[in-house]
Amino acid sequence: MSREDEFYDVMSNDAALTAILLGGIYQASQLGEDGITRKETPTAFDADGWLLPCALIVERSRVPSNEIMDYEDQEYSTNQVVEVWLYQDAGFTAIDAAIARLLTLFLGRRLGGSWELYPSNIIDRQRDQGALKGRSLGKMDWAVHSVVTAS
Repeated sequence: MSREDEFYDVMSNDAALTAILLGGIYQASQLGEDGITRKETPTAFDADGWLLPCALIVERSRVPSNEIMDYEDQEYSTNQVVEVWLYQDAGFTAIDAAIARLLTLFLGRRLGGSWELYPSNIIDRQRDQGALKGRSLGKMDWAVHSVVTAS
């Protein structure tokens, strides 16, 4: 199971978060390169075309960290970042509430084979410069440290 899958499972099974993110929770690996758009994710928009509060989960590559290196058992430690992008049409009420809820859900949580998660970056109250053309956005980067076995 990927880290994107793990984050998606936690987020989509939390009633408080899904009540905030009415436009849905999406995984980047299942969307095109533009991410959330009217074509790719029509349920992220209401009948009038307004973007509903929603989230996009993006998994970055694992990076070996050399904190743990066991040549005999073929294990090594890695760092990985999982980005959670938060959007809404205008304002930041839902984004602020989602950031608070994500902290409750993930701060100190352990995923499969990981140490406790912590936020490595939080960007709030910004505007999207991509496909969503000026919509409100926030972003949380979560640090996921784990040990990988080579075989």
